[in-house]
Amino acid sequence: MLRRVKRLRSFFQPFYEEYDCEEMLLDNQEWRQIDYLLQITRLFFDYTTELSKTKEVTTHLVFKLYNALFDHFFEAEALLKRKRVPWKSDMLKALAAGRLKLDEYYSQTDNLKGHIYAVGTMLAPNSRFQFFLSDNWEPHWRDTYRKSF
Repeated sequence: MLRRVKRLRSFFQPFYEEYDCEEMLLDNQEWRQIDYLLQITRLFFDYTTELSKTKEVTTHLVFKLYNALFDHFFEAEALLKRKRVPWKSDMLKALAAGRLKLDEYYSQTDNLKGHIYAVGTMLAPNSRFQFFLSDNWEPHWRDTYRKSF
């Protein structure tokens, strides 16, 4: 929706003037907030769009996508931590809440019987068990997933 609002920005001014509701117009700071939100949510939008287009199995991509989303959150938080503008501080709090929600969803991948996402990752030719040999994975998870396999 924000993408659409951004595309239609040039139509808002004449519309609000014609219908005498200029108090609803967004100022430059509010447009910057929209730009920030679009930038932060872009990766979610891209992944959702790509995954919804495919009819292929995507189980093997779950961990990779979660890792990319977490990295994106950490990068965005690092950029906003230095900012002192109140709305950017609010956005930082929202990012922290979003990261907690993402973490909640991510933790549910381990609650499925047989660790289906890990097994799916190991069965994918482009990742196999090598995926779990990076520093991102603690040894106990490697052992658990290998046993499930």
